[in-house]
Amino acid sequence: MTDQIKTKEDAEKLQALIAVYTKQHTGADLPFIDIVKAFNKLVPFGSHGFRVFYALVDLKINFALLLLDSFFSGAHWNEQNSMKLSVNESILDNPTLFNSRLEIHRHNANYIPRYRAMWDKIMGVLLLISSEELYNKYNSSKSRKKAFRNLSQGVSFLDKGFVDQILEHIQKFDDNFRTPEVHRFGSLRKYSFMQNPFDKIEYAELRGSWNYIITILAEIDRIIDAIKEKSPANKNS
Repeated sequence: MTDQIKTKEDAEKLQALIAVYTKQHTGADLPFIDIVKAFNKLVPFGSHGFRVFYALVDLKINFALLLLDSFFSGAHWNEQNSMKLSVNESILDNPTLFNSRLEIHRHNANYIPRYRAMWDKIMGVLLLISSEELYNKYNSSKSRKKAFRNLSQGVSFLDKGFVDQILEHIQKFDDNFRTPEVHRFGSLRKYSFMQNPFDKIEYAELRGSWNYIITILAEIDRIIDAIKEKSPANKNS
């Protein structure tokens, strides 16, 4: 699909279609990853610019899908909030509440690998903006977290504090959710059927992870916006 985006008008159409899709399903259109602005900023840089642009399109699409996972989990939580168990009753005695909690579990279970995959994409995009060589090294590495830490040292817009915050967040997410859910027998189930899983800091961090990724996507938009336009004399370089 990305090879069909050849003009600014094509980028505008795609951005509008993604907005319609998210509004139909959630009522919200999140503006992060402005692919129209990215198209205008990046296409003058030739093949490298287009490669970054296509990576941002992929990020935008996956962010829209992540929005749905987050939204439906929250919506089901709000719906079941009024369902109360009696003193001697467990969730196993209330099929309606159990079904609602299983729906929440389903959306959160989908959210976890998609969210973690987004971070691999984000780290890759940040390096690709700087150079294709850095991205290729990152993409071929066995540990992308380690590669991102090492390769980011040569990128002017990635200071050490920013990189450390990203890697700390990813590591915590991996330890609490991604590794147990993907490679073991899971930890999410421990929280999904509790009377109030928000009493547990790990579950609160799972739900709060959405806000953190938004701040990073907003930062990517800022980085793209700060790219200096090529002068006509340099457009073929």
